Amino acid sequence: MYRPRGEPAAPLVGVVDAHGGAWNRGDRTVGVHLGRGLAAAGVVVASLDFRQGPEHKHPAASADVAAGVRWMRAHARRLGVSPTRIGLAGQSSGGHLALLVGVRPGVSTHAGVPIVSPDGSLDARPGDDSVVFVLAQYPVADPLAR
Repeated sequence: MYRPRGEPAAPLVGVVDAHGGAWNRGDRTVGVHLGRGLAAAGVVVASLDFRQGPEHKHPAASADVAAGVRWMRAHARRLGVSPTRIGLAGQSSGGHLALLVGVRPGVSTHAGVPIVSPDGSLDARPGDDSVVFVLAQYPVADPLAR
């Protein structure tokens, strides 16, 4: 989690960040510069770890990203985030995942997927995984162009 310093006026914009790494490497610390930069601008950022290949096949990773959105919305009050101002960010393959979730909210294969909370507990609340924006940095949007 990356949060603005001090006591910013709530509710804030929230961003769920999906790291890059060719869908099979990397972790939530890859986007540290983005997280810190957005937090300095007054945004709350939740950087995710998600299931990766080759052990986990599609739609595992995108389902985890959707669960991250549901988690942020479910905990919006505690986080100081507006539940109507949540977006996604992602870099490279994470940008691809952010676009997948952002343009198709409510996909049935994403429903009920739990997220591991910071305390290690599982949180599988149903909820809204729609977002109001996607910040896709150099996303894999056209795999044939790679």
